Order: sequence, then C-alpha cells, then structure tokens
Amino acid sequence: MKNENPINDLLQRLDPSETALLDWLVPHLDDSHLREIAALDGGGMAAEFYQALKPIYERQPLPVPLTWMPRAVLELGRWSRPEAPQKYIARPYSKGTQGHLIRTFCCAVLLRAADDPETQGRLAYESDTLILLVDSVLRFGEEASESALRFLCWRVLRLSEDFEEFPFFLMALLLLYVALYQRGQNSSGLNLLIDGVLAEETRARARLAYILDAYDSEEWLLGLSGLSSCNEDWRILAQALLLDPVKGFPRPIAAKLRDIVKRLSG
Repeated sequence: MKNENPINDLLQRLDPSETALLDWLVPHLDDSHLREIAALDGGGMAAEFYQALKPIYERQPLPVPLTWMPRAVLELGRWSRPEAPQKYIARPYSKGTQGHLIRTFCCAVLLRAADDPETQGRLAYESDTLILLVDSVLRFGEEASESALRFLCWRVLRLSEDFEEFPFFLMALLLLYVALYQRGQNSSGLNLLIDGVLAEETRARARLAYILDAYDSEEWLLGLSGLSSCNEDWRILAQALLLDPVKGFPRPIAAKLRDIVKRLSG
C-alpha cells in the first residue's frame, strides 16, 4: 500500500499484526478440530493431512509455498456452512460454534499463507475467504473481531493497490471496523474506510474494464471477482452491519453506509 494513501496511517494506528488472529484462535481449538479438517478430503489420507496441519496449529512457520497438503482441506473447510451443514452431507462439517471455529482457522491460514507470492499463485477466491472469515469471526465477540481487524490491517498494508481483490480487503476491513464501532466514537476513521472502498472499487473497475465488459458484469464490487458463490454473504452482512441503528452513526456517515448497501444490492 502506498505511503501517501491516507488509509495507511489509520491501519497503522489499528495495531496491525500478522499473528493476532491465530493468537486468539488457537487456544479455542483442540485436536478434534484438526482431525475434522484433515478428514474433509475424504480420500483416505486423513492421517497425512492431520500431520501437515499439526505444525500450523502448533504455530510453527507456514510452509512456503503452502502445498496441496494441507491446502486442499483448508480450502474445503473454508467453504463450509456451519449454519446449514446438511447441505454438505458428503463431508462431516460441524455446525454452530465448532463449525465456525474450524472455518475461521481455515480462512485465517489461507489468508496468511497468501501473503507469500509463491502461495498466492496457487490460491484463488480470496474475496470469498474474506467474507466467510468475517461472518464466522463476528460470532465470537469483540476480542475475536479486533484480532481479525488487526490481522487484515497487516495483510492490507502489504498488498499492492493493483492487486485485483484489493477493494474486497478494504470492504472486509470496513465491516469489521463497523462491527467494533461504538456510538459517539470519532468517525473520521470510518469515513476514511468508506471513501477508500468507493475509490478503490472505481479504480479497479477502470483497470479491469476490458475484462468486465467481456462477461458483462456491472455489479458494484461483487462484479470485480467474476464469481457469485459468496455474493449473497457480502450483501447480507453489509446490510446487517452498515444499517445497524444501534450504532448511532453520524448522519453523513449513515448516508454513505446506506449508499454502499444500495450499491451492493444492485
């Protein structure tokens, strides 16, 4: 991220941390969570996947690049739906709290691993990973949300603004920032993030215009990814957070947030 970007100073003030999310998360996990993730492949290699996952759980350095084992089961865990596990009866996904802990772990590791250029070339769908992470982590309260915010600040500060999914990272930060926002709090940081999301979406759209024209995508933000698997997750979470009357947003901020929800809804 360029130094002259005003959002840069805001993210630095939010105490960015490479390890914050896993520091919070790992004490909430145990061996049974790892074994459940390892079994997601369903190909009779659960023991091997478990051995590949255990060093990550033990906070050893991530493999560079993050190879197929354990990446394959982390990606499967990322797609889980803990609120509706019956839709995925082919795999033993947990529901409720346990399922969201597993999905948070899978998403957090994938997003951390993607900071490495070698690994990033082997991963895709970071926009989906982001919203599924935010959706899960918000269920665990303020400490978890703050840890996720600090982790994503770290990752965004290391991203190029030309990275195709950069606007999605800013949108994820906005959702977490709003979730942590308290009535009466100084809203200058919130205003910066809102303006940053709008500006980066416009910039990315101009840069990708020839691609977007090819598949006729006019959807604000969501059309930038060319995917639709988690579009509804972005819409639902944005509406729930950005239109929350309890937050007591200042009127100009509330108007901007309503505009973002309207854009996302098409």
